Amino acid sequence: MQLFSKPMGVGEILDQSFQIYRKHFKVLMLLVLILFGPFYFLQHLLLFNLSVVPIFNEDVVYTWMDDDIFFIGFIILMLLLPVYLLAWLPVTIAAPLHVVHAVVEKRPIQLKEILKKSFSPYWKMVGNTFLFGLVIMAIQFGMTLLTMLVVFVFMFLGVSLGAGFYDLDMMGFDSYGLGMIFTVIFIGLYYLLVFSVYVLYSFFMIRFGYFLPPVIFGEERIGLGRSWRLTEGSFWRIFAVYLVIALVCSVIILGIYGVVLLLFQASLLGQLIATLLTMFVLPLALIPYGLIYFDLRVRNEGVDLERAMMTYERN
Repeated sequence: MQLFSKPMGVGEILDQSFQIYRKHFKVLMLLVLILFGPFYFLQHLLLFNLSVVPIFNEDVVYTWMDDDIFFIGFIILMLLLPVYLLAWLPVTIAAPLHVVHAVVEKRPIQLKEILKKSFSPYWKMVGNTFLFGLVIMAIQFGMTLLTMLVVFVFMFLGVSLGAGFYDLDMMGFDSYGLGMIFTVIFIGLYYLLVFSVYVLYSFFMIRFGYFLPPVIFGEERIGLGRSWRLTEGSFWRIFAVYLVIALVCSVIILGIYGVVLLLFQASLLGQLIATLLTMFVLPLALIPYGLIYFDLRVRNEGVDLERAMMTYERN
């Protein structure tokens, strides 16, 4: 299938993601090492006491959670994390996006060119990321209030039903069966609430989440509105893609940490190996973002027709 010759389904997007990951693995890994490596190195430097952690696998029980250095490092990392997300995350998203763009345009992929393009337009990307963060924080605040209200209603109903069952017992009725039924219903409603909150949060993340590509490619100064229009009617398809990718990446990462912990325990070497292997998975999680963006343009803006007309004019 020719890439973006027609709108793609969930399976096709996943298939193309794995193909791009396989064909351009070297460039993608170099980008990940350059863009994510320093942050992971700083994380290990702050969260591990190098004077206590064994370098190799040794019979040492290391309880780093009890060390003061972990708490201090954690606080510093949490202070640096917002700066990293605002100043560096747009670049890490732009890099694989430019790789996908080169694949779409059938151009050679060069590491130096990709890195150069990933920083342009830098301040517009940072500004849009800051605006996106404000919008998501406001949505999270509203969702938190709504969730607290729902939980309060659940608690009120639970206390009321409990009092009702107590009255039934006082009158000689067997309320055990009815209580079990209501317990199952409440557990089901609880999981439904958790899933609903997750889906609602994902809805706004996806609908506003494609704000960067229009800014990166110079199509918009502020990309939130464009993202909302592009993703209209495509939420469940995009949600399914990210759900599958998240499950695949989670299984791989858990497997990596399980094997490394078994072989190297809590040694520094084991931590570095696990981090390095985990970074191999990151491109697989980032590639679908670019694929979905160009697919949305095909679906909603007729970019395939525009490309065909440009090809016709060149010929």
